[in-house]
Amino acid sequence: MTDQLPRRFHLVRDVDETGTSGVGIVVEGLEFTDGTVALRWLTATTSTAIYASMADVETIHGHGGKTRVVWVDDHTTAWPEPAPAATEATGPATYDGPSITEAAADDRRWWEGERDGE
Repeated sequence: MTDQLPRRFHLVRDVDETGTSGVGIVVEGLEFTDGTVALRWLTATTSTAIYASMADVETIHGHGGKTRVVWVDDHTTAWPEPAPAATEATGPATYDGPSITEAAADDRRWWEGERDGE
């Protein structure tokens, strides 16, 4: 496992050459740590696409610089240190309710009409 996290980004279209996607943020994207990229189009007809690399995305959807990649996350973000296990922090979990057998018996009595007040 790598210490890096996947990075989120938007594709921001400054000029809509085809009249399909509009301008502004047109894609929510994620670049995985192996370089694979997932896009989710925010157009009226949504779709999701996977690409081998960000270079492929820019080649196909960049329209000669009319669409920009705007990173949401920086590339230095790393996984946080794991929290201590719950048993280390608070001790073993406890439960003060009825046992499963007692709860099942209560359910059976209720369904068979042995309800309180009836």
